[in-house]
Amino acid sequence: MNRINLSALFLALILPAALASAQSADQSAVGTIEYLEGQVSVLRSGETVDASNVRVGMVIQPFDTLETGPDGYAEVVMTAPSAGSILKVKSDTAFYFEGTPEKSSWFRTTFQLLRGSLSMKVGRLRGNESYQVQTDNAVAAVRGTEFNIDMAADRSVLITVPEGRVETNAGGRRVAAQPGVISVIESGAGARQLYVSPDDLELYRQYWQGLRREALQ
Repeated sequence: MNRINLSALFLALILPAALASAQSADQSAVGTIEYLEGQVSVLRSGETVDASNVRVGMVIQPFDTLETGPDGYAEVVMTAPSAGSILKVKSDTAFYFEGTPEKSSWFRTTFQLLRGSLSMKVGRLRGNESYQVQTDNAVAAVRGTEFNIDMAADRSVLITVPEGRVETNAGGRRVAAQPGVISVIESGAGARQLYVSPDDLELYRQYWQGLRREALQ
């Protein structure tokens, strides 16, 4: 009479299902938190993730909302559409991730910016891969570049690009930001380009943010 090997039976029946589940979870992930400081929270499926689970190594999934407080900062290493890009989330920022629709020939991750500032250094992408940043009044297409996008409280948007090029569609008008040229999208005033020296980008960002704050006072 043959003796049944329960361990072998477990491995044959249970392990493949567990591996498939893990692979599915990995495939749905868009990134992993690599660094954080201060107040950082994640909203998933309409509920706030327990603060003890928001830590380095946390896997970010499509439609997760990431929010930083006044002292918050986070870095997310992206795994979709490809690995190698780093997203930097500044203080007082909120946004959520959108993945590529199923059965699409394109692989795109969209950052829906609700408020605040994002910076990103994009790694090497294949021809059918891209990132985009979407706000109330603009959609910025990002490929193979380093960029900063700031949204003011009045919903105006500033896009600066130390390296590469970012094309933005705002109200039917297309503008492009690249080294030496920035894009400004103002609520109710449309999109425009300004010439700013690459060496002065950070200084101009601070100046612009100050102007937007003053406009609301």
